[in-house]
Amino acid sequence: MGEGNAPTKLSFRVIACTSAEPDYPPSELNHHGPQTKGWQSSKFCEYPQEIVVQLKSTSPTIQQIQLLSHQSKISSKVEIFVGRDYRKRESEKVVASRIEFKRLGYTRLDPNDRSGYKARELKTIHVSAEGQFVKFVLQKCHVNTKNLYNQVGLIGVNFLGVEQSAATAMTEEENVDAMVAGEPAKRPSPYDDIAFELQIDAESAGKIKELAADKERAVADEDYDTAKKLKKEIEKLKEVGMAVAKLEAKKKKAVADEDYDTAKNLKMEIERLRNGGVQQQQMPAHFSQPPPVQHAPVVAVPESVLPTVPETAEGVGSPAVSHTSSATAGVAAISLLPADEVNERGGSERGGVHVGGGGEEGVVQPPLGFGSVAPPSNVAHDERVIPTMTDPTLRDQIWKEMETKEG
Repeated sequence: MGEGNAPTKLSFRVIACTSAEPDYPPSELNHHGPQTKGWQSSKFCEYPQEIVVQLKSTSPTIQQIQLLSHQSKISSKVEIFVGRDYRKRESEKVVASRIEFKRLGYTRLDPNDRSGYKARELKTIHVSAEGQFVKFVLQKCHVNTKNLYNQVGLIGVNFLGVEQSAATAMTEEENVDAMVAGEPAKRPSPYDDIAFELQIDAESAGKIKELAADKERAVADEDYDTAKKLKKEIEKLKEVGMAVAKLEAKKKKAVADEDYDTAKNLKMEIERLRNGGVQQQQMPAHFSQPPPVQHAPVVAVPESVLPTVPETAEGVGSPAVSHTSSATAGVAAISLLPADEVNERGGSERGGVHVGGGGEEGVVQPPLGFGSVAPPSNVAHDERVIPTMTDPTLRDQIWKEMETKEG
């Protein structure tokens, strides 16, 4: 029986988009970090807006797609398409309008008015699709007082999956056999999650990933004393990384305001934290005591899938591109709620799971074609609330989830 690889982060670059604000170009999506500004469409743009991404792997199987929406410039609906490389030679220039896409499905984004536009919605969409290109089609924006120019924006996108090869590919039959045998699916590292990368400064994030790899090796060697020490070091670095990210943001603002004395003091504080100062002083309570994770449960799509129907859509700055669309599978997703309200109203109409009979709300459809190795019932998505960096009272609640994934 073949052995599947654990999903890892897939490198990518944006190769086309319909429009962009000069200060928020699509290239902002190519990297993740606390200072990432993200992409925004032009003011009073026409809809839909499209973004085309090229994965750097030559034959990846995408297993998760993550979308982090802007807190107020929010698309009402995002459609997702996957396409294969049509080129005969890698040196040939990519032309977005020549890529033939197939539609995976779509998801809806919450208007976010209940958070006062102080949180960002993170969608993690579970798929199983082969292809080197991904296209996001963003429909009209939610109208609100914070979005005066009717724009849409994404703070970040992320892709997790495996690079298929003759040595590592897992056939559909082997994949089904593994599930029947009760073998647990290999989960991606929590440190490849976009929420982690947007909350921790790059230097600390790199060190955490190195220590996590060392910890995994120690566990494999049954050296549990070393694994315990490394776990503590990772926890310290998480605290340092979040603190440094906040200080870096303040330092950047101080420099922009030409307040160089403050910038110098912040630089010294950052250096002290990075050099181990966190061990010599009490960290603020909101760093040392992260609240529990609150996110929506996974919503599975039924195995029965309606037949595909032909569909056409405008390419990125090009004539119409032909692709195939799967029909609605009829599963509704969970609306975003503030963390404390989710806890209280987990099964309510606002916070619970809604399963519809053919309705559109929040549907993410199973991938069709491209040799999908997972049954349709594996296709699902979940949501999390990611606080904006400007609001210290709302923090991302991912650390316990990360510990659960590690364990």
